[in-house]
Amino acid sequence: MKKLFYAIIFFAVINTTAKAQLEISPVAGYFFSTNINFYEGYMKIKDNMAYGINLGVRLDDSRILEFSYIGSTNEVEWRPYNGFYDYPATSFNITSNYFLLSGIQEVPVQENVLGFGTAKLGAGYFKPVDARINDVWRFSFGLGVGLKYFVNDKIGLRFQADLLFPLYFNGGGAYCGIGTGGTSCGVGVSSSSAIMQGDISAGLIFLLGNK
Repeated sequence: MKKLFYAIIFFAVINTTAKAQLEISPVAGYFFSTNINFYEGYMKIKDNMAYGINLGVRLDDSRILEFSYIGSTNEVEWRPYNGFYDYPATSFNITSNYFLLSGIQEVPVQENVLGFGTAKLGAGYFKPVDARINDVWRFSFGLGVGLKYFVNDKIGLRFQADLLFPLYFNGGGAYCGIGTGGTSCGVGVSSSSAIMQGDISAGLIFLLGNK
């Protein structure tokens, strides 16, 4: 939450000093389920609701620099493959959090409607609800597309779909103490994997300042 607070202050200062337009967009959405495949078995991150906020500064008529946060609490299931009976099946909950800096390119579709594409870079933070299990940060990137519909010059609606990529999950810091002996929940795999998470979201847009 401190990072979110500092981001709000940062964008507010930019808006005040540069007289730029500030775009604030709280959103609610849905994270889809995904699998993380290891040599010894796989983990399934189940789908659930997600919530976040986007804070953007307009650079010109069609480009925006944006900070975004989105997070979700998900159930995770570990299932070993046949023959790996030393890694028993288990389940636990985690919170998935993404802090990303994005470049947005807008394209007019019709009056009061803009299409946009976005590329994101930042970090993913994955924290098990069980405090005995290690949390982990991962460098992440994402790609997204969406639509904005403006009711007037200060309020609009935003619809977006994203693919999010934490680049690498290895043994050391992943869930259940992977790679550390698995004393927390019995999983001790030593292999590595990359994953992908997809989400859709919708929310309001509040415009401050002059375009």
